[in-house]
Amino acid sequence: MSKEIINLNGIEGLAPRYFGNKPYDVPHPEQVIAGSEGQYADGIVNPMSKLGYLSPANDTVQNVTVTSNPFHGVMSASVVDSINNYFFVGGANHVHKMKSLTGIVFGVTSAEIQTIDYGGPGGVKVTDLEIYTVNGVRRMFYSYRETGGGNIGIYDFSNTYSDGWLSGTCDGGFLTGATNNTRMIVADNGFMYILDGSSLHKLDGTVNGGTNATVTANVLLFPATFQLVDALDLKGMLWISMMRSTRDLDYGESNTAVYNEYCGVYVWDRQSTQATMTDFIPIAGVREIRHIFSFQGVPACFTVSNTRYTQLRVYDGNEFRIVQELGFQAYPRYHDSIHNNGETITWLSNNGIMYVYGSIEPGAKNALYKIGDMTGHITASANFQYAGAIVGVSGTESVTTGYNSTNEAYYLALKDSTATDYAYLMRRWHPYSVNISGSEQHPLAGGFYSMVKQLPKLSFVTGITINFLSESYTSATTDVLDIDIYFNQSSTSWGRTTLKRSDAARGYKYIPIGKSGVNSVQVGLNWKIAGNLQYSINPTFAEINYNIKNKKI
Repeated sequence: MSKEIINLNGIEGLAPRYFGNKPYDVPHPEQVIAGSEGQYADGIVNPMSKLGYLSPANDTVQNVTVTSNPFHGVMSASVVDSINNYFFVGGANHVHKMKSLTGIVFGVTSAEIQTIDYGGPGGVKVTDLEIYTVNGVRRMFYSYRETGGGNIGIYDFSNTYSDGWLSGTCDGGFLTGATNNTRMIVADNGFMYILDGSSLHKLDGTVNGGTNATVTANVLLFPATFQLVDALDLKGMLWISMMRSTRDLDYGESNTAVYNEYCGVYVWDRQSTQATMTDFIPIAGVREIRHIFSFQGVPACFTVSNTRYTQLRVYDGNEFRIVQELGFQAYPRYHDSIHNNGETITWLSNNGIMYVYGSIEPGAKNALYKIGDMTGHITASANFQYAGAIVGVSGTESVTTGYNSTNEAYYLALKDSTATDYAYLMRRWHPYSVNISGSEQHPLAGGFYSMVKQLPKLSFVTGITINFLSESYTSATTDVLDIDIYFNQSSTSWGRTTLKRSDAARGYKYIPIGKSGVNSVQVGLNWKIAGNLQYSINPTFAEINYNIKNKKI
């Protein structure tokens, strides 16, 4: 009798091409055999919840109810005010000030602090939110685009705001581009930089800038055919992501037959007044560069390849190297669709999936995970999803988490066709908690597939043992987990075994097989969505018992 082990804890993340074979992007997880021992072929699960054991993803979200002045569009920008324990979201023609981050119920009400205009589609749209200090006084800045010219407004965190602050109050002020997705970057040298189409402006809010700050236009200017997409202030340099295209990236990835754009990152010393190509890092083979950010202390960015695959790239000192390639529409649509905690990044993708990339434990290698699916809460439109900004917070909510004591929550800007308020909503989601203020959370089925384990040719499999965390649960007759066994890379299950809560106390389940002619084995897992996340069964590995065929063929 021989034995083989299939790792089911998922700790090393998704295998390469988890999304299926190129170029069709059709999922065939049963065909994924390339990858390391600890990876898995596909599935939306949470290997980070209980280290060493596989947990289902949380599929429960709560509405953030707006009692007055509804969201008039998907919220595309966000910023956290950690001093006053508020956060702000902006999109379409509104900026909303959300309630305290430390309250037991985070977002039950919200107060609208600003209505720029009811311009509707093609009119006003908030493009960015930032907190910056002018002459020693903190302000919340909001940039927006508008027919006739964009602008930047300010808010004093209390009752006063000024929509036309940049053009009407700031020294040297002007209007920004009417169709530009203006971005604001607060730098460590005391200035704030403004990305405005192909122009870069500098805002001086220090004491040298005067009472109302001073803005200097076009401190760096690129050809009009370029757009400055995003920027990162890191290590005394401004890393500016840019592309030679005027296509509006705000509307997701278009279906226009664009296969390759001239994209890259310009590294600016914040002093030079002329752009030179010696400071430009080109990125070949891409049609879009979406977002640049700091990942574990080095620049990283999302790009879309000329064949439309999402790519996560990290700067290695010479180039932005691909560290992960994902499926179509897996990029974060907006700059603020990402939450960065230093070791990992979490993002809401344009296709509605919640991804995590990074090191889930100190010293562990970086890996990619799908930990949530919001497609049931988002309505697709044309060629993109209405997925917007996210805000990662931590408050005093009463939660049950199992082995991790955390009340981490995400606010997700989505569009839901079942909702009122113009069908635009913000939802709250706790990825690691199983009970929120007495309300049970429910698992996502997940569709987990292990890696394919190869056996000696035409082996006889006697049985498979699934090992999992030993727990004692109430309501022991409730179904919890379905286990599917796949042989010889078939997409059809050989047989399904359903585990109940009572099985969790044993810590393992032996599945008799008795099948000959087996060349490979794969395990599939699906959690019962009607159950409670708190009573999930958490596998760790499968043990295959088999005999080797000794007859020559």
